[in-house]
Amino acid sequence: MSVTYRFSGEGGLMTVNVFNKLNQPLYINWKKSALINDGKFVSLFNKAVIVSGTIETTAYSIDKHWTSGSSNFSASFDLPEGIDFLPPLTGLSKSLVHIGDISWKNVSVPEDYPKEKLRTPEGAVTKFNRLYFDDNKSPIRFKTYLTIATGRTADKEFSVQHSFYAKEMIQSTTEPDMFSMYRKDGSQFFVRQTVQ
Repeated sequence: MSVTYRFSGEGGLMTVNVFNKLNQPLYINWKKSALINDGKFVSLFNKAVIVSGTIETTAYSIDKHWTSGSSNFSASFDLPEGIDFLPPLTGLSKSLVHIGDISWKNVSVPEDYPKEKLRTPEGAVTKFNRLYFDDNKSPIRFKTYLTIATGRTADKEFSVQHSFYAKEMIQSTTEPDMFSMYRKDGSQFFVRQTVQ
């Protein structure tokens, strides 16, 4: 199987992509899967399925005028199980939890740390601090634990773990979408304020 992760947006929404390369079914047990940090965990099982979208309408009235409108909607409903079934040679993508839901060591930049400057496409200058971390010194470190089963009756259960850490932190008063180094490529996320 192939497992890839994406962490992006506010709070670091974790999306897991799993592709079943086998010629037999694969089952992911979200009830037995977790995001782990410093001995604490957040379950990857959420029985609520969230649905959202946009409704747009256009109408032509009797007095020969066009009218239009739009609205957003969202809904949720419960699923009974917590196990996803992947037939052979298929995949799924599932947004699960925000990594901001786990607590980590305080992250802050020393006041005397040198500031860098960056010119925005509009010509404004942004000042920011940037810190780099090694794996063992990163203040943001966490693991995922996935429980998976194979076989037609899901009788061969095993688990896989993946470890992650933040290798770079940028602190700025500029909003992420306006910050030219912020990319929505799945490996960057942001918080609204400095963790105290």
